[in-house]
Amino acid sequence: MNSKGFFFVVAIFLILSYILLSISIWTKAVEENERRFSDRFRTSNLDLVATQVTKDKLEKLARIVSYDALFKLNEFAADNPVKSNGISGSAGEFYYVNKTFYELMYYGKANASNFVTNLELDIGVQNSFTGWVDSLNNSISKTGMQIGRFSLDNFSIKQVAVHSLNYSFDVHLTIEEKSGLASISRDYSLRGNMTIEGLVDPAINREDKKHGSATPIEKQFFFYSGYQNSSNFTPRDLSVPTSDGQGWFYGPMVHVNNAQSIQDNQRSRYILVGNYTEIAGLSNATVDYGQFGAYIVTNTVEASASACPGKNNQFNTINALVYNSLDCPNPDFSGAYIQTNKPFIVRPNFNINSGGDCPDGKCMLFVMKYSYEDVNANKERKLASQSQAAIYDIEKLRDFTMCSYYVRNYRSPSYFQRLFDDAFARNSSTYGIETFLVGKYIGGAGIDAGAPVVPSYPDTVSRADRELFSNPSISGDKIRGMPGCRDFNMCSDDSLLGHFRLGSNAKSDFLNGKDISCVDTKARCE
Repeated sequence: MNSKGFFFVVAIFLILSYILLSISIWTKAVEENERRFSDRFRTSNLDLVATQVTKDKLEKLARIVSYDALFKLNEFAADNPVKSNGISGSAGEFYYVNKTFYELMYYGKANASNFVTNLELDIGVQNSFTGWVDSLNNSISKTGMQIGRFSLDNFSIKQVAVHSLNYSFDVHLTIEEKSGLASISRDYSLRGNMTIEGLVDPAINREDKKHGSATPIEKQFFFYSGYQNSSNFTPRDLSVPTSDGQGWFYGPMVHVNNAQSIQDNQRSRYILVGNYTEIAGLSNATVDYGQFGAYIVTNTVEASASACPGKNNQFNTINALVYNSLDCPNPDFSGAYIQTNKPFIVRPNFNINSGGDCPDGKCMLFVMKYSYEDVNANKERKLASQSQAAIYDIEKLRDFTMCSYYVRNYRSPSYFQRLFDDAFARNSSTYGIETFLVGKYIGGAGIDAGAPVVPSYPDTVSRADRELFSNPSISGDKIRGMPGCRDFNMCSDDSLLGHFRLGSNAKSDFLNGKDISCVDTKARCE
């Protein structure tokens, strides 16, 4: 072989070797890029999944799951009370409440052993963290990922206010590639609050069913920030030195000058306010003082010496006293002035605006020592020295009752305790709450014939829930100015709504020494 041929062969060999080396390097570069791309893709998938399990998203999920558990448990507990685990205030009292919430939030079902009826509560796995994990697994499996581990630990739920619950727990979550080559973990401590406002009281609903109601009471939890405890409802004493009067009455007030604005069929509900001359002069074709239910006379009673030593005849007042020398100890009512058996007080310079705010304007309750019957038997009993006038603003107590609010009371069960079968045998010094129940089913006429059976409770029972549902129910005293007892005629007669009453403890809590009950030794109620 000549030298040219040799060098040609050598040159071709070197070129081929270079080409093969380049191909080998390129192949390795491609393989390295593919590996890097695969790692980047795997990391990208993990990062994408991680964006769905942030603390913020899990907190939002916890709020949804917790409220669903609360609503379903509250409804279920009316017929299937949660088991208690100790007496009121004991450390383990709410063990089964905590366990039930944990199981509902984690699995979507609570074990039958948690309930007195031994029935399971199944709200659906889709409404739980387990359901969320299953859904997440189905989504990420298409990318080659899966949930390697999920746990919900250190779970706790407790009351932090009369209307508020707080839950807390730890979440551990591991997301991994199915091949096991990559994974990420997340650990979060989650907390949240729930309110019970708007929920139906399970204890009242349950107890009413025991009473035999086919349409049991569905009383919702509502609270008002201005009512923190029962002392907020103490009648506001408006009493000042007041002279003559008789009887008692609750109602809205109207001045003589505005009397014509009140509809004819409503006037008997109103207290007519004005000086004696104004009241006596209100008598024409459109309005008459006799149409009103009670009176407040705003002038000072005028008096002059009578023929009886130490006794004065009265002028310009209702049921004015006049003495006859032939019968000095026993005065009569002067025929020259208004004579009435209706309730009235004499309150010089009285201003309607001092009354309590009510739907009809300004309202008040006045209570004298003696009723008309007592005064008529001994007419001097109407005098200030004997009448012992008491005047009250009771609008907060009425508002609390009519609006069906709940308020804190240490004698009463908390929300958690209302999940128990013996709710009204328990109390919570911190979170106890109570309410009033009124209406024709609570001491009234019940429901009309032909409708579902809704038997009425005896009219003698207290309307405070803890007293009404005690075993046995606690009897109560009629409360002046409250439903069924706005005046003597209403309070002494049968009422479709019954007569509002409170037992001794409830009277102590809500009236706080301002006794406006019908056993206060003042003007009679019946």
